[in-house]
Amino acid sequence: MQKYSKAEKRTLLNRFSTWIKSLTVCERFFLGLCVFVLVSLTIYIFAGMPARITSDTANHALLAEEIVSTGQLIPAEWNSRADIYIFGPHLVMALLTLFMDNQVLMLSITCLIFCAAAVTLMIYCSRRVSRNNCWLVYVPLLMCGISEDFVRIVYDQISYIVPLMLIFLVVPLFIDSLDDDYRIRSRWKYIGAVLLVAFLGCQGMRYVQAISLPLIGSIVIIYIADHHSEKLGEALKSKAFRSAALKIIVLAAAVLLGYLGFKYAASIHHFLPSADMSSFTKDFSGALENFFVYFVQLMGIEGGYSLFSLHGIVNVIKLVGGILLLIVFPALQIRKFRSETPAMRFFTAFACIHVLEILLLSVFCTTLTATRYLYTSMFLLYYLSAHYIVKYLLTKETTVKNLLAMGCSAMFVLPLAIPKAASFNGAKEAYADSCTVVRYLEEQGLEYGYATTWNSAVNTVRSDMRVRISKAGVDPVSAIRRNNSQTSYYEETYQGTSFLLLEGKKERDAFLNCESSELFGEPHEVLTCDGYYIYVYDYNIANNDFGGIAGGFTGSEITEIFTLKNELGAKSVFKYSEGSGYELISSPTAYSALSDDDIVMICAEELPGELSSVCEAAGTMGGYTLYLTENGKIGYSAASE
Repeated sequence: MQKYSKAEKRTLLNRFSTWIKSLTVCERFFLGLCVFVLVSLTIYIFAGMPARITSDTANHALLAEEIVSTGQLIPAEWNSRADIYIFGPHLVMALLTLFMDNQVLMLSITCLIFCAAAVTLMIYCSRRVSRNNCWLVYVPLLMCGISEDFVRIVYDQISYIVPLMLIFLVVPLFIDSLDDDYRIRSRWKYIGAVLLVAFLGCQGMRYVQAISLPLIGSIVIIYIADHHSEKLGEALKSKAFRSAALKIIVLAAAVLLGYLGFKYAASIHHFLPSADMSSFTKDFSGALENFFVYFVQLMGIEGGYSLFSLHGIVNVIKLVGGILLLIVFPALQIRKFRSETPAMRFFTAFACIHVLEILLLSVFCTTLTATRYLYTSMFLLYYLSAHYIVKYLLTKETTVKNLLAMGCSAMFVLPLAIPKAASFNGAKEAYADSCTVVRYLEEQGLEYGYATTWNSAVNTVRSDMRVRISKAGVDPVSAIRRNNSQTSYYEETYQGTSFLLLEGKKERDAFLNCESSELFGEPHEVLTCDGYYIYVYDYNIANNDFGGIAGGFTGSEITEIFTLKNELGAKSVFKYSEGSGYELISSPTAYSALSDDDIVMICAEELPGELSSVCEAAGTMGGYTLYLTENGKIGYSAASE
């Protein structure tokens, strides 16, 4: 940590004091509002958030652990969908793992770090693009948390803080690197922006669509706006055109290079299929209706409250605020396009292209089917509004207009921020309640099991990784591999007592009525805790791809067999029965992948004389003898697999 001398500390304090004095009364009010919102958010992150984390949040911790355990930045066994998670909360958690074990605390610290970084980049954008203090208005309006869904997605899951950060880093950096005629003003900033665009491409189409394409489109829009009055021939021969065209080519090449890197990484790692952005909806009217629903939800309006109740009044404030911040002020800012600085014009063009792109994808495509996909548009529209408010509405003097702006902002922000400041009330009890099930599992000595998506990763994290619960469907019981390690379902990963955690009677009945409950056999015991049913088996139920007790062996017998198999280096295990031949009961890969020279294990009560002569007895288990031999000597056919 950097140490400052007394003289340096006085200098820093003097600079801060001078800056405070330079602010108008209105700006000081918004600074106070900003501080209150950020303090409230910090309290919420450490008090309210721990009891609310979900498996979506916990996936960051699982990926961080996978990175640390494998030493791979992009773990080969991690199952992703659509995107590669190179930059994100998991990187910070991977570093924190070196210093602490408390996974929930690590999530809170990570969220705070990303929020602080996001606010820093908002200030950077304000200073370099708007050239004013519009961040004083922007930060409290955005970071107060407009709705429960916003808080859950942006803070609890730490998901959409990352694109917010990248937008407010890449766009201002690119703008600041060029002059008005697209000539390079800062070589290092330009190189940094181009490298970031390539990096975004490496992570998949999400950031290409959200940042890279609007960045390229903004160059085109600004050039046309500046040169539309020129004759086409003259415009095409100008240095400005060549410079703009060159910047477009460089950015396009960076996008292509990054995306080729993404496709290569996708080809050698586990990537699950996902809908393409180009898959168009067949129900246009339904998609349009959904979009309007999402837009209302974006305003944070919550149903089920009387208009004259406190929640009803807050809904009215949100409605008015949403219309102003998402429609009116951005539209007024766009009208000021020609009179704005080149930097702000570029940012406005970027925002418009991004919002229009998301609008078209939301209405016409099948992939953007939730409110959260509109959040990046919300970030940009709020910024345009904040810039317009500071530059065109607020004045240096304390006027009625300023007082009205301060009052309306307080009415919008405080009802949303105050509950977060009060979230410490009952937080300890709420967190203890959320850990009831996983604490019970620990008390019972259960350390490995499976549960549906929303009860798996989250409870693994709450146990600080002492209880490993992987994702599985219930009807039938099957692997859910998304945002999970492939190794969670390998037989050699774990052999011993495992459990199936079922939430409520609905999940329990679905399991009992499906084939899986018969395949698994009678559970060792059935436990109940806090509305959950816990079916305990004396073997890993993921064996045989959740196909039940492999080869008719009990769980404890399977454990013994696999232990000896691993000790002796056998690749697969077969069960031999006279008259029915061989049954493959264990193999991490398809039988066809085994070579004739691979050593395999055979479990048999007795082998025929011609086979016993080429097999070596390696031990006994119950009424069975365990034999080792080469795969090519047993006459097993892949067709009988």
